[in-house]
Amino acid sequence: MPTVSLSSTQSKLFRVTPIKIAIVACVGLYLLLAIPLSFPIRNFFGDEGFYALAARNVMQGMKPYRDFLYPQMPLLAYVYAVWFSIFGTSVESGRVLSAMMTAAAITFVMLACHRRVGLWPAVFAGLLWSTALYTAADLGSMKSQSLCNVLIAATLLAIPTHDAHRRLTRAALAMGLMSLACFTRLTLVIPLVLLWVYLAWECRNEIRGYLLLVAANIAFLALAVASFWSDGNLWFGVYVTHHDFYGDAPWTWERLGRTVKGSLGNQLVIATFLLVAVIRFCGLLTDRATWPEFAFPTFCLGCYAAVTLAHWSQVQNYPTHQTVITSFAISFIALVLAPVIKVVAERHRVSFGIGLVLFVAMCSPFSEGGIAPLIDRAAKPDRLKEALDILAGHAKPGDEMLSFNAELAFGGGYSVFPGCEASEWSYLAAVPDEVAEKRKVLNWPRLVAAIREEKPPLLIFTDREFDFMTVGGIEHAEQFGALILEHYSQVGVVEKYGQFGLELFIFKRIGKSPKQE
Repeated sequence: MPTVSLSSTQSKLFRVTPIKIAIVACVGLYLLLAIPLSFPIRNFFGDEGFYALAARNVMQGMKPYRDFLYPQMPLLAYVYAVWFSIFGTSVESGRVLSAMMTAAAITFVMLACHRRVGLWPAVFAGLLWSTALYTAADLGSMKSQSLCNVLIAATLLAIPTHDAHRRLTRAALAMGLMSLACFTRLTLVIPLVLLWVYLAWECRNEIRGYLLLVAANIAFLALAVASFWSDGNLWFGVYVTHHDFYGDAPWTWERLGRTVKGSLGNQLVIATFLLVAVIRFCGLLTDRATWPEFAFPTFCLGCYAAVTLAHWSQVQNYPTHQTVITSFAISFIALVLAPVIKVVAERHRVSFGIGLVLFVAMCSPFSEGGIAPLIDRAAKPDRLKEALDILAGHAKPGDEMLSFNAELAFGGGYSVFPGCEASEWSYLAAVPDEVAEKRKVLNWPRLVAAIREEKPPLLIFTDREFDFMTVGGIEHAEQFGALILEHYSQVGVVEKYGQFGLELFIFKRIGKSPKQE
C-alpha cells in the first residue's frame, strides 16, 4: 500500500499555485473595500443591534425564544456569542468576524468554481465578489448575511461532482452545511429542499445510502426545531412578527418596482452578468445532450430564483436580502459563462480587466453605499459614540433602558427592559397582554405601565420610534408625550443618528442620581 508522508502533504498544502494567488488577490481586494466601508464605526445598520444583543444574551446563558424574542433562526446568535466570549463584545469585534466569514465565502466559491470549470472562471467569480460595493459593505456588518454566505459557499464546495470519490460523505457534508444555513435564515430551507432533489440525481447509483442521509437530515432538523420551539415562540419570532409588524399590505406593481430597482441598483454588476448568463443558459438548454452537465448550474439558479421570489413576495423586502444568496448567483455566472471567460482570458485579458474596472465604476452611483466612502476621508461624527458618551454621564453599565435601539445597550453594557430585546420587532402595540407576556414582546398597555410604574432609569427613542409606538394616532401621541414629561427629563439629543439619520432623544428618570448609584 502506498504511503503519504507528512512532509509531502505539507508541501502540497503550502505550494504556491495560480488559484491560491487568485484567492489571496480577490480576498485582499474585498478587504480593501470592506475595511473603509465598515470601519471606523460611524453608524449601525438597523438590525445589527438586536443581533449583537442576542449574541451577548446567549453568551450570558440566555436562550433565544425561551428567554427573549429573536426574529431570526438561532444559529447566528450562538456563532457570535462564541466569538464575543473570546475576542470581546464590541461592534468592531463583530464586524471583524463578519468580514472574515465573507472572505471565507469568496474563497469557497472560487474553489468550487475552480474544481468544476477551471482557473479563469474562478478568478472571474472572485472579482465579481470583491468589486461589489454594496455587498462588501453589507457583508461587513453584524447581520445574518455573511454567515449565510459562508455556509452556502461551503455547501457548493462540498457538493460532489460526477467523478468525485466518497460521494455520500460529501453529500452528507453538503446537507449538514445547508441545514446550518437554514438555521440562520428561514428562507434558506428552500435551497435545502432543492439540494435534496439535486443530490438525488448525483447519488442515483447509491440511492439507498442517499435516502438514509435525507432521513437523517430531516430528523436532525426536527430535533433542532423542537429544542428551540419554546411553545411556539420560535415560529412567532421568525415568521409571525414580520407580518404583524408591517401589516398585511397589498401586493402592488409599485412595490415590486421599488424592490426590483433597489435589488438591481445595489448589485448592478452582478445582476448584469447574471442576466447574460441566464440568456446563454436558456440557449444551451435547447441541446438536450448538454442537460446533465448543467445540473449543478441549474441548482444554483433555482436556489437564487426561488429565494428571491420568496423574499419579493413579502412586504418587507430590501436589497440586503439579495446579498444573502450572492454565492448562488456568482457561482451560476462563472459556471455558465466559463467557456467565454476562458477565451477572453486567453486573448483579451488586459482589455477585459480595464473594461470591468470601468463598468464597476459606472455602476457604483446606483449603489446605496457607492464609492463615496472610499474616497471621502474627511472626519465624520461617530453618532453611536456620541450617544454612548451622553449615557455614560447619566448611567452605569448594567442599568436598564427602555429603548428599541439595542446597539446602545450592547455598546454600553446596559440591560434592556423585558420585551425590547429585538429592537422594533419587539413592539406589537395591539396584541393582548397574555400574548405579549407569552411571546416576550411589548404592547401599548405594557409600554405605558413601564413608564408610569416600573420605572426603567433610561428611556431612549428616535422620532420614528415615537411614531410607531403611538400607533393610536394623535390621542396616543399626546398621552405618551405627557407621560414621558411627567416621569423623565431629557438629557441629550443626537442628530442624524442611525441608519435613517434621525434624531435620537435620551431621557433619564426624574429623581435618579447621575450614575444611578
